[in-house]
Amino acid sequence: PPNHLGRYWNVETEIKISILGKSRSTEKLNKTVDYLSEPCIPIKIPLSSEELFKQPFLIIYGKKEVKLSKEEIENLKEYLVNKGGFLFADEADGIMEGGEFLSSIKEILKQALPEYPIKKIPKDHEIYRNFYELTGTPRGHAKTSGDLEGIFIDGRLAVIFSDRSYSTLWATTGSPELGYILEAFQFGVNVIIYAVTHGKISDYSGYTK
Repeated sequence: PPNHLGRYWNVETEIKISILGKSRSTEKLNKTVDYLSEPCIPIKIPLSSEELFKQPFLIIYGKKEVKLSKEEIENLKEYLVNKGGFLFADEADGIMEGGEFLSSIKEILKQALPEYPIKKIPKDHEIYRNFYELTGTPRGHAKTSGDLEGIFIDGRLAVIFSDRSYSTLWATTGSPELGYILEAFQFGVNVIIYAVTHGKISDYSGYTK
């Protein structure tokens, strides 16, 4: 996830999060950097890479149409269905021309996961209340409204489709005086908590019930 979400990651969650990234100071690649101690730039992981299966939370965003190879689609299906991964697909706003991003991602996943239809995410779903209590879907950088959609796999929310451009806010520090930005970051924390606690990829060895 974008590193500025670390500002809103409350240590009271007692969930340790690290990100595979490169340090802004050393620019060394393949270094696992602690969110709360050192700013970093997230590393892009190809969907065709085995590295994908080690990441419990994946963000893909843009505005242009997405085209994936057969290998990438099969990897993504394996990641979501069998590995228990989580995908946040976010239509970016104002950073490039396009606008076909979200519709193309939906079409890809409809073909890859025909048995798992796209549904609206209920307002009482735990991603709105598992840590920060939110009244509903927060506003993002894009001025869109309505319920978010997602894909549920055996009851687990595995994909979120967003037309709010949250990624634009998460990549910046924002202004704490603007309440909608604060809620967008809080929502990001809730989504991460859900992703790392409901999948099969996170390392739970250091935790006890």
